[in-house]
Amino acid sequence: MIFEKYLPGQPPDAAHRALYAMMRDFDIGKSYADMMRHRISGKAADACFDVYYVAHEQEMAYSRLWMGWGRHSDAIGNWGNFYTDEAFRGQGLGRRLLDLWYEDLQGMADAPLCFLCTTGSPWVTELYAQYGFRPIFTERQYGPLYKPVGNSPATFDDFCKAYYRPSAALYWRRAEIAYRHEIDCLLRFVYAKRGLPFGFDGLDSMEAGILYCPDRVGMLFSEDGHCVGWSFDDTVQLHPAYTSATIGDKAFPPVILH
Repeated sequence: MIFEKYLPGQPPDAAHRALYAMMRDFDIGKSYADMMRHRISGKAADACFDVYYVAHEQEMAYSRLWMGWGRHSDAIGNWGNFYTDEAFRGQGLGRRLLDLWYEDLQGMADAPLCFLCTTGSPWVTELYAQYGFRPIFTERQYGPLYKPVGNSPATFDDFCKAYYRPSAALYWRRAEIAYRHEIDCLLRFVYAKRGLPFGFDGLDSMEAGILYCPDRVGMLFSEDGHCVGWSFDDTVQLHPAYTSATIGDKAFPPVILH
């Protein structure tokens, strides 16, 4: 068994072919599966830094793990897509990949501010806890999960206080895949903690908008360059701290918090 990593955008090799074959029938949510295949293919390599860790043999993948973030300052990392073929579970393949990822992370100079991921399983949460992940909902024993990187605050709540700094004005621009994690992970989890519904009628994630209707989806930035909200047609969803901010010269309805 070979344990190695593949960075999309590099020339295809055995790890890439094995990984792509494994992901061909991956169907846990259409937009998420399509986004993973889009990133593996290298189509987002100019905008996103992605790494896939793969256990493979004879161009067949048996376990995988992924991390990724946008190529911009103060990026939010997404982590996971962790899977081991049922016939190979209990053999330590996934653990080897986790250790490879963790070793890589220690030496990264351009790592994101944090990693976010989801899991509905207490035992997986316990496994990820060994690598620094903690539940965002302190009353739960499972995800979503937060892992600080570098000097970031130890808790999700404190991280959000530092990330969503005051801004009198917001600036709009067309949605880009590089900021998918700031919306579909960070902002989504903020809304979940506050008991607020995330998304719009007909669109439940920015990744789906970028893939299927890119001309209808936008992003909103604070004065310090943090992505703090998104739009779909003429509707906006923001972090609650910015509901009274002025939004550039683009007109939106006055009610902007779902």
